[in-house]
Amino acid sequence: MRSRPEDGFTLLEVLAVVAVMALALALVVPAVGAGGGASALAADGRALLAAARLARQQAILEEREVVLTLDLERRRWSLPGAGGDLSGRVALTVTADAAETGAGAAAVRFLPDGGSTGAEVVLAAGEARRTLRIDWLTGHATLR
Repeated sequence: MRSRPEDGFTLLEVLAVVAVMALALALVVPAVGAGGGASALAADGRALLAAARLARQQAILEEREVVLTLDLERRRWSLPGAGGDLSGRVALTVTADAAETGAGAAAVRFLPDGGSTGAEVVLAAGEARRTLRIDWLTGHATLR
C-alpha cells in the first residue's frame, strides 16, 4: 500500500507566512499613523478657510464688522453664531502683526468694505505645514 501525504501546511510554511505578515504590518502601521496627521491638517485648513470666507461674507452682507476669533490653546475658532474645534494633532500659530493677539488667542476683524486686519495663520502637524493667509486690503483668504 502506498502512503499519501496529509493535506495541509507544515509548521515551517505557517511560520514563514506569519513572519511575512508581521513585516508587512510593521511597515504599514507607521505610514497610516503619519497619514492621519496630514488628513487632519488638510481638514483643519479647509475649516479655517471656510470660517474666514464666511466672516468676510457676513461683514459685507450685513454691513458690519465681524470678528473671527482663534483660540490658540484650545484649538478653536469662533464667529458670531458659529464656531468649531480643530484637531488635537494640529498646532496653530498666528504670525502676522495685523492680527490682534492676546493671551493664547488671536482675532481677525473683517470690515464692511471687504477688507480685514489681515493675518497669517500657520497650521502644523509634524513636518507638514499649511498657511492660511488673509489679505488685509481685500480680506480674501487663501490656503497654501
